Amino acid sequence: MVIPQPEPLSPWAQFKADMPGSYDEFITFIVKGGHMAAFCDERGINYTTLLGFVNADPSRSEMYAHAREARADVIADEIVAIADEAEAIAVFKGNRVELVLDPTAVARNKLRVDARKWTASKLKPRTYGDKLELGGTVNHKTMSDQQLLERLAVLGVNVASVTPQQQGPSDDA
Repeated sequence: MVIPQPEPLSPWAQFKADMPGSYDEFITFIVKGGHMAAFCDERGINYTTLLGFVNADPSRSEMYAHAREARADVIADEIVAIADEAEAIAVFKGNRVELVLDPTAVARNKLRVDARKWTASKLKPRTYGDKLELGGTVNHKTMSDQQLLERLAVLGVNVASVTPQQQGPSDDA
């Protein structure tokens, strides 16, 4: 007698079957610096399916947003580590050896730092984004009530339709 074996679950069905643990695993992956596309590639899950699943529930969407913000802090730490890297190559000059920074490695690390700075500024703009300074002068002049009414009349504004009617003392008493 042959016992039929159940069909193996698709990666997406397996992900949903393991809920909520699989979603916690996804959030942890994001917090540690990973991104959704890499998570999907590792598990064979369709990116848009997972994105739709995340956005379908406000609590999942909020968890994902917080994970991305936390990821920005991980990326900022990576920037410091990359900046501290130094790859030297040995250059032989006669009977001496000099250590020189590898220009290719320096250029690559600069690109890695710039990419992470940009990503962190988009994930957590209040912390890592450019600081915007708004400045300017406001030129205004003081107008009398009569001048303001004349100006509004020129613009075609009927002031009587805009201002509330003042009521006198009540005769109910």
